[in-house]
Amino acid sequence: MQRLGIAILLGGGALLAAAALLWPAGQSIADAFRGDIETRPLSGRQLGLLLRGVRVAVESAMVSQLIAIGIAAGLSRNAGLIRSITGWFCLCTVLTPTYIHAYSWSLLVLPAGVATSRALAGPMHEWLLTEGRAVWCLATWMSPIAAAMLAVGWREAGRAVFGVAQLDAATPSAARVASHALRPWLMISLIICFAIALTEFAVCHLSLCLTWNTEILSLMQDQASPGGVLRLAWPLIGVVVICGAALWPFRGMIRRGFTGEHRELGSNLTIGAGRWPRIAAATWIISLSILAAPTTIMALSLQSLTGFSQLGAIYTDHVRWSAITATASVAISIWIALAFEFLRLRRITRRESTRARDAVATDGARRSPISIVASLPEIIVLVAAILLAITPPALVGDAFASAYARIPLIRDHWIIVSMVGAARFGVVMLLALRIAAPRELGELARTDGASAWQELWCVRLPAARRTVAAAAMVVFVLAFNEIATTLLIVPPNVGSLPKTLLNAIHFGRNDAVIAMCLSVVALVGATAFVLMATPRSAKKSVRLSI
Repeated sequence: MQRLGIAILLGGGALLAAAALLWPAGQSIADAFRGDIETRPLSGRQLGLLLRGVRVAVESAMVSQLIAIGIAAGLSRNAGLIRSITGWFCLCTVLTPTYIHAYSWSLLVLPAGVATSRALAGPMHEWLLTEGRAVWCLATWMSPIAAAMLAVGWREAGRAVFGVAQLDAATPSAARVASHALRPWLMISLIICFAIALTEFAVCHLSLCLTWNTEILSLMQDQASPGGVLRLAWPLIGVVVICGAALWPFRGMIRRGFTGEHRELGSNLTIGAGRWPRIAAATWIISLSILAAPTTIMALSLQSLTGFSQLGAIYTDHVRWSAITATASVAISIWIALAFEFLRLRRITRRESTRARDAVATDGARRSPISIVASLPEIIVLVAAILLAITPPALVGDAFASAYARIPLIRDHWIIVSMVGAARFGVVMLLALRIAAPRELGELARTDGASAWQELWCVRLPAARRTVAAAAMVVFVLAFNEIATTLLIVPPNVGSLPKTLLNAIHFGRNDAVIAMCLSVVALVGATAFVLMATPRSAKKSVRLSI
């Protein structure tokens, strides 16, 4: 029975990984070298669009750091009401679809909005309504990501430096000294936010800010046959690779920072007396107000509640299909993650047993080398999942369209949308399952003679079940609201809610559209509430297991 379970797990996981990750990536590379292999340089207009996208990404990354200061102050506190409220707002903002986030801010510039007044007309008016709007929308949406980086940096380095400096200096001087320790984390935050903003599609699209990222998707929608995006997207891919190379020296810091959050952080440090606590509180309130502004704007723009009564007639079928594809994306992601986590555990078990035999035979004088070939499948899958997660969405959608263009049963079926969701967000499940359970549990299980199968199902999954459930919820919400890739691959018979909602958003103010956006935000808020309760339960389950 165990052998049958292993065969189903590994066989199905390998097939799903090949279908959702490896085959589309290979087909995209094959399309890039098919026909004319030479990649033509960008024209003057195309280079200008690329530079505009880079400029928007740089500006939005810098603005996001300013907004993140107040958010990071709330996240850096010990567990309590302030930290819980801040975390909930951050999760709601990040999980809110970017097209809804941009639409909420755009309600201010639509007819009858505050930014359409003639008094605002001037040289900067057009910039504010296009590129400036894109910068602000991206910055406010990414600010929780920047805040998380700064908060981890403060807990890892800044807090200790600030506490020591506070013994001999006033609060402003101690803060300046601590800021030097935060410079590496600030650099990490800037690079990550820049890469995200550069490859994000919906914000610039809705802000009428043409960039090379939005232009690529438009070009591929006009083409009769898929394929060839890799040759168009090479500048964006090159910049993303450079960002990854810049982050590589910091990989140890990032891993230690985020995996060490379960440790006790100690008491809150005081920030002096007088005006400094009031300034910190005001900064926190302003930052949270910015995060709450999109939902507030949509609620105030709703002229009547009749829009909610229209949702059933307009969006029921679209919601059903999006829920089906998102659920399938979660199932595919879990299957792939379990299969390759089992491969990793089996490799570790075999390696340790081989080393134990060698130690007994040679009194510990000789050790068995780690086989690179044995770990190659899991490395390939993990790298492919990471690359598909950070690759421009147009490239991922075109890769799937090209890979399955000649297979009607998949091309014209909802399963292709499910595989795209798993390809784009499956890395969340892979990483969650890998880092969820403490390493000590696996070592203890192997010491007691547990096999890889027993360690996976009897040790790691029970300890990581709440973290895996939280990752599944994140994948579901992200796949449910994904838009950029689905614009290229949604079959005609699939009613995609993101695609329908994005098309409706282009027509401006509409009570039914605003009501649907508020409904999606409510779903995100409920998901964030459950996710906020998960870490405490996960810690409790780990303590009980130990």
